[in-house]
Amino acid sequence: MLHWLNVRGKLPRKAMFCALPDFVFSAPCDTPPATDIGHAAASAMLDIARGEWHSSMLNRLQIEHVRLPRISPHEEPIGILKRSGRAIRWYPPVADQQCSLLGAQLEAGELSINISTGSQVGMLSDALTFGPYQTRPFFDDRYLLTNIHIPAGRSLNALLHLLTELAAAEDVRLEHTWANVERLARAAGPTDLAVDRSFFAGALGTKGAIMHAREDNLTLGHVFRAAFTSMAENYERFALGVSPGREWRRLAFSGGLALQSALLRELILARFKCASRLAEGGEDALVGLLAVALRAAGHAQTVSEARRLINSSALT
Repeated sequence: MLHWLNVRGKLPRKAMFCALPDFVFSAPCDTPPATDIGHAAASAMLDIARGEWHSSMLNRLQIEHVRLPRISPHEEPIGILKRSGRAIRWYPPVADQQCSLLGAQLEAGELSINISTGSQVGMLSDALTFGPYQTRPFFDDRYLLTNIHIPAGRSLNALLHLLTELAAAEDVRLEHTWANVERLARAAGPTDLAVDRSFFAGALGTKGAIMHAREDNLTLGHVFRAAFTSMAENYERFALGVSPGREWRRLAFSGGLALQSALLRELILARFKCASRLAEGGEDALVGLLAVALRAAGHAQTVSEARRLINSSALT
């Protein structure tokens, strides 16, 4: 984007680029924007191996003049917030995916399947590696190998909107929509109906479809059974991109939809055939932020230690 703006003469010489959370967070303490390494990596302008902005790439794109925020360790203050006679140390925002998986207690040897509005699969690695996935910095000098933008709740909501549109048009309030979806999809059993949930741009393309429909299988139960089945297939496909040798010992489910749908988890496990656990609670991002805060406050030497501290009785 910056290169596109620059070649068209629309990029000011003193422009600054930063993530929105970094810009908003810097304002209260009147400090220049700083970013954590997770946000820096998401910009695609980071030299991950060095932990610095990729100067040679910026030069090749002729956007070396763009000002970029300082990359700050998440345990170091970026400024001081002064309010009501108090001085509060202010830390950089952290990347949401990494923070949520920290809160879900993702461990080495686990494959994360996070299912919410969107979904992702990922594994932790101690070594910096690259492949048909994104490599993102994680906490405690580890890396997250991940495939993202896999359709999930948003695409299911599109199907649900279609199948409940008449009820909405007649002001009929459906009280137990998702419970009935789960029940009817389970009752439908295996189906030859196929649903491509690419109803918007994502990892699977941009053209969704319902295929192999007949009078006997064009029902809500079959449609959602097919949608859940395709989700399970896609998680396996993208997981093999991260670890072709299936080097996971168990699945770690997280996200609202993973917690909500037992049938979806069963269909996924039928393909993976391994142990699993469920990150219950539904507040993974907040728990992850608490762990980061405990590390910054000096209550733990590492973020992983801080996460274990949350589970212990030390905070009670």
